[in-house]
Amino acid sequence: MIFENGLTLGVVPGNNSHVNATGTGFVVQEFSGTGTLVTIPVGDGTIYSPVDFELNAGTTVGASANVSFNVTNAKHPNLSGVTTYITRYWTYTPNDITTPDYDITIYYDDTDDVVGTESNLIFAKRS
Repeated sequence: MIFENGLTLGVVPGNNSHVNATGTGFVVQEFSGTGTLVTIPVGDGTIYSPVDFELNAGTTVGASANVSFNVTNAKHPNLSGVTTYITRYWTYTPNDITTPDYDITIYYDDTDDVVGTESNLIFAKRS
């Protein structure tokens, strides 16, 4: 699903109303520039796991600039041996944006997604 600048889902997103962006599905958010905070309404079809995203800058923000997100309802495969984690991860892909600088906030269901002690979780970006 592609969200053009200013386009929204049209309903209040939640567990029963979000874009199921799992597997090969992605939500694509287009950008005409920087400085706009958007909520990407992704989930896995059962649990709403949105992403707040703000593109602060980029060396080049092209005419077709966008970011795509999807969510996987599983422990990240690079977390072997880790005993505290969440059972979902997000994949982010920038397009037509060179060296993007952004702020991101991810949301998960702490009653369903947390394995171990939530206060021990550390956010990490894997490239």
